[in-house]
Amino acid sequence: MSHKIILTLAVLSCFGSAEVRAGQQQLTVWAMGAEGKLIRQAADIFEKRNPDVKIITQAIPWTGAHEKLVTAVVGNMAPDISQMGTTWMPEFRAMNALEPLNGYMTPGPDTRDFFPGARESNVAGDQWYGLPWYVDTRVIFYRTDLAAKAGYKKFPENWEEFYKFSKALARSKEGGYAFSLPTNDWQIFLMFYWQNGGELLKGATLTAGKFEGTIDYLKKFFDDKLAPLEGGNDTDLLTAFESGYFPVFISGPWMISQLETSKPQLNGRWATAPLPAGERRASFMGGCNLVMFRSSPRKALAWKFLEFMAGPEMQAKW
Repeated sequence: MSHKIILTLAVLSCFGSAEVRAGQQQLTVWAMGAEGKLIRQAADIFEKRNPDVKIITQAIPWTGAHEKLVTAVVGNMAPDISQMGTTWMPEFRAMNALEPLNGYMTPGPDTRDFFPGARESNVAGDQWYGLPWYVDTRVIFYRTDLAAKAGYKKFPENWEEFYKFSKALARSKEGGYAFSLPTNDWQIFLMFYWQNGGELLKGATLTAGKFEGTIDYLKKFFDDKLAPLEGGNDTDLLTAFESGYFPVFISGPWMISQLETSKPQLNGRWATAPLPAGERRASFMGGCNLVMFRSSPRKALAWKFLEFMAGPEMQAKW
């Protein structure tokens, strides 16, 4: 195990190399997925306004991001700043890895402008440990051409209609399924549970009847072979979407650019829609924050970049 950590840290130390002129301060920033590439544009703007600063950005695949961050923290090799998923914040706070920000936030950004859910993910007690970067939610992606072939001009509004729509969609094409319903994605189940009137943090138990009712509803998609019970989780989603193997799936806004760039032949043949309603409409709110690590030797500069990224100008550009 120790050899693995040493090797990983050695690899980490090779990332982010770039020419730094004499007298320039260097700031390291890590970001994940598409944001890992886009944040370079923001860094370029910051550098033009601060010519004495060189920002080293590193794009990290989401699949390895958590392990890379943990390894970097344990090995005291963390960047100055990193993108961090909202659900990771408690873990890294517990590791004492994040720099408390209250002392930097006078005057700082107007925190009233942040979406409440994103704001809360950064605060523990009265202390801020990050700044919201962006908020996203989950929606339906569906093939409009295949839906039209099945007799639907728009996506169904509620659970009952969605089940009927899925059956019609499966009947209208050869092979495959109607709906990608991964059995290893707890977020998708939670969205349907919330739609069914269920609550997670209200009382000592799950909402009576709502949990079972959600399972019964989703089970119908597996029983009727509208979604695969086995093997579907490993399918190349975009390729399956293109072929019609999965004409419907749930994802977030990052998928729009992926579809437009990797599957341009589908342009005009797909759309997004809100998730169908049970007793109510509900979806999963996600997103990411930007954090400063305690180990950063350039905390004042790191805060300057955080404040820049959280300001109205960059939020609008993003």
